Amino acid sequence: MKPYYILRSIKFDENIQKYSTVQQAGMDHITNDNPKTTFQKTDLQILDNFIKYDFTSEMNKNSKGRAYGTDEIFESFILIKEDKFYFSHQHELIILATNKETFNKFHEHMADSEEFKFEKIEIDFAEIIKNKKALGIESIWVGEIPEETHVSTVSFHGCKIEDSNRYEEIIREGAKIKNLSLIYDHNGQQEKIMITKQGGIIVYDNILESDVLDLIEDIYKNLLLPNLEIN
Repeated sequence: MKPYYILRSIKFDENIQKYSTVQQAGMDHITNDNPKTTFQKTDLQILDNFIKYDFTSEMNKNSKGRAYGTDEIFESFILIKEDKFYFSHQHELIILATNKETFNKFHEHMADSEEFKFEKIEIDFAEIIKNKKALGIESIWVGEIPEETHVSTVSFHGCKIEDSNRYEEIIREGAKIKNLSLIYDHNGQQEKIMITKQGGIIVYDNILESDVLDLIEDIYKNLLLPNLEIN
């Protein structure tokens, strides 16, 4: 499985080759003490309608450790995550090939940028379930469950689970869908995917880079865009 996360691009300066959030904040002199996000265009740009970037997001981690060559123990450190993202010209999207934690940190770091403005999206799962491009819902994970003090998430699996009495009851009581997995019709090909509440698209199969970007754009256009809520 490979996770991808989507941001709507409100402002994107394609002419910038390399960017750092620390430079944006005017804090070059304390770069080493502050987690930052940096990105730059990759040397080879061969994808139609996309610009590809290498990016690094840093985050504070509170954990004891010891560096090689010294007995001194540290209490915290800056974790560095290196991944890639793509800017879609056609749909003005940022597609990040990364996990949820790094995605959220990227969005947090970029919030004060003057050259780049992004928005998270919230997903309307009820409309996705009814969408004709969703050939079958295989699993649904539900959270915020009323009166369930010892259970944070309930999962439903099987055929037509969205029509089950227990699922309909728990949704009526106010529980919220966190993510669902489904079979998606992409150009006549059936693809198994998971969609998360924060705009994540988890692709189960190993797909070529250009093909997976085309798939994600198609999912955005047909499943997410018609019913999305801007956050």
